[in-house]
Amino acid sequence: EVKIKKEFPEININLLVGFSNIELEKLQNVKFDLIFIDGGHSTKTVKSDWDNSTKLINENGVIFFDDVTNVKGIKYMKFGINEVLEQISSESWKVSILTLKDFFWKDWGILMLGIARVQKKIKN
Repeated sequence: EVKIKKEFPEININLLVGFSNIELEKLQNVKFDLIFIDGGHSTKTVKSDWDNSTKLINENGVIFFDDVTNVKGIKYMKFGINEVLEQISSESWKVSILTLKDFFWKDWGILMLGIARVQKKIKN
């Protein structure tokens, strides 16, 4: 946060510490340009983060999800991020899966992780 503030002093950064299902629900009448979801990996937790974030994002804002994974990550690590991303309405949102570029060797194979970018579709 400090490094970003030095380079971009006009940016207002809010780092929330705590459980997202509690902290995000406390925010009312606040809108964000960028939300980075990097918390629990269960489908229930990620879905809760998504639902809360959609209420807080500006019309042109962007929501990022960390730890999008490969098939082995879903199977062995029980990550629910991919499942939630698949459920997001393609009529209202544009979901872009960025390259999976973090690789970790596990006893069952390679865990690959990346980021997804989600933004509201602009309606004409």
